[in-house]
Amino acid sequence: MILVTLLVLGSAGLAAGERSSATTAKRVLPAVITQSDSGKTFAMRRTTRSSSLRLSNKWIWTQPFVRGGAVSLTPIKYESNPGFKAWAIRRRAAGTATIKAYGRPNCDACVMRPRSFSVKLTVTR
Repeated sequence: MILVTLLVLGSAGLAAGERSSATTAKRVLPAVITQSDSGKTFAMRRTTRSSSLRLSNKWIWTQPFVRGGAVSLTPIKYESNPGFKAWAIRRRAAGTATIKAYGRPNCDACVMRPRSFSVKLTVTR
């Protein structure tokens, strides 16, 4: 009886995990991606030509890099400091891409910790 209960609970957990993954993959790409979106997966639809990535100046970020050929990143230059670094995200081809960056605190002897940023994009035809 205990074994049957564990099997039922285990399969229910797997099904819930599969549903949450499917839900995550269906998020539509927002106009702006920020640090709070780290770890998420977004769908970039055919009608979406671009989006932007903004990372706060509270950290000194590495240049974000893209794994996969589905999107490209282009730095956005501002005349005055808006408090963040920004990059235009443009679709290149159907497929997937992961954008990653690493940041260290932009302060001396502060309590903030280094951060990593990563989002996955699924670009549809």
